[in-house]
Amino acid sequence: MTNKSKAAIATMALPPLIWLSTFFQALSGPWSLPFGVLLPWLGGCCVVLALAMQILGKSRWLWVLFAGMNTFILIEDIRFKSPEASGFPVMSWNLATPQSDEMTCIIPAIREWQSKHPDSLFFFQEISKRNQLRLEQETTLECEGASYYAAQDCANKNQDTCPGLAICAPESWSFRRAHHNDFVDNRAYGFFQSELKHSTAGKYINAMNVHLESLWRTQYSTGTKGSWKTLSANQKKQQGQLEEIVRVIDALQDPVLLIGDFNSLSSQWLHRQLRETHKDAHRETGWGFGSSIPTSRYWLPLRTDHLYAEPPLSWSGPTRAHGQINCSDHVPITGFFSLKTNTGQP
Repeated sequence: MTNKSKAAIATMALPPLIWLSTFFQALSGPWSLPFGVLLPWLGGCCVVLALAMQILGKSRWLWVLFAGMNTFILIEDIRFKSPEASGFPVMSWNLATPQSDEMTCIIPAIREWQSKHPDSLFFFQEISKRNQLRLEQETTLECEGASYYAAQDCANKNQDTCPGLAICAPESWSFRRAHHNDFVDNRAYGFFQSELKHSTAGKYINAMNVHLESLWRTQYSTGTKGSWKTLSANQKKQQGQLEEIVRVIDALQDPVLLIGDFNSLSSQWLHRQLRETHKDAHRETGWGFGSSIPTSRYWLPLRTDHLYAEPPLSWSGPTRAHGQINCSDHVPITGFFSLKTNTGQP
């Protein structure tokens, strides 16, 4: 075997080895996020390389094997599903960078979605109390939410403009026991939890609006310097936060909608863990890569916003990332879930 062939094998073996490491918590580390971003493209490049070696070289079965493995890595998170819309609509949207304090772009987009789907639930991250109240005034939604921080920890010491989490719903939904949960270190975003029941449904479901720690927040709160240290600290933070969320979920009796900005990609370990017990809306009924970061900013498959449902809840309509709505540094993600149980009874 020539040195060129050996180099090609080493290159084509790299994406499968990285992919395998994402199944083990012990192998998760600062490389997880950057490799998660690049992995589909690395897989695609290795497919091209394998096909070229298959044409030019010997041991063609070996190149076919590598082409197959890397093709799977390339397409693992790609879906082309278009089920008919049925069940209850839901939207998740991080409003971190609205066009203005008046949400002049965001509110019309919400109204348009709500006009077509009047029973829709909304999960907002990075929404201030002031913008939450404006949203209630200009739509038919009722919101329950809380700021991430106490007033003294907000940038301008004003609780009304301090960002936070909110779950909003039309009057056909009723809230119960809505409250915010801080993570243990009290420096991260936390998650907002409520019980919800639709007027046509017989029982409550649990809704959890999640915002896991971002790289920026990790660097700010820990004072880490350097990308590698920040990535490492962020991985540990997010894994600890996921463990807290799972402990809460395990103590709940009714099924859970787990929705929000996870600041992590679907190929990372924590999402592989979640998919063992929850249904990923994009993988069930999505289209394309489902990237929630506008492609005008990154030509990469960045799916950091996720919709999960705990059985017997299921995803029953199309899941879409609305890339044409350019109001924030995230695009809204929508899906449809069913309240039907395994026996088919509502």
